[in-house]
Amino acid sequence: MRTMIFLLAFLLFSFGVSAEVYLLVDTTTDNIHSMSPENDAIPEEGQEVIIIPGDVMDYPLMYKPCFYKYKNNRLVVNVQKLSDKALRDEEDEKQIKEEKMIRKRMRKIAIDQLKGEGVEFEYIEENE
Repeated sequence: MRTMIFLLAFLLFSFGVSAEVYLLVDTTTDNIHSMSPENDAIPEEGQEVIIIPGDVMDYPLMYKPCFYKYKNNRLVVNVQKLSDKALRDEEDEKQIKEEKMIRKRMRKIAIDQLKGEGVEFEYIEENE
């Protein structure tokens, strides 16, 4: 009997607990700034906190929440933000490649100058 009462109380308690997800959303663009299981966001001017039912794990996202919009009670991928990020990433890769070439060239020039001044290296290979 005791076990039955304990089990019944446990079931009532577990059904009474409902999870919520808190979205911090820009009111003009509907862009999501953050997604949290706790109401810990402080909205700035032009932002609002929207409460949606369920747990954060109920909303599997392919990207970070900042790449989504909240429209018509749904999370929608913000394609414009994704394409902008892809362009920035591509530009960053080009810049990194150029900087690597410059570093490699500067290193070669420095090694050649030091060798010309008579410095002998123990650990620098000839082909570097």
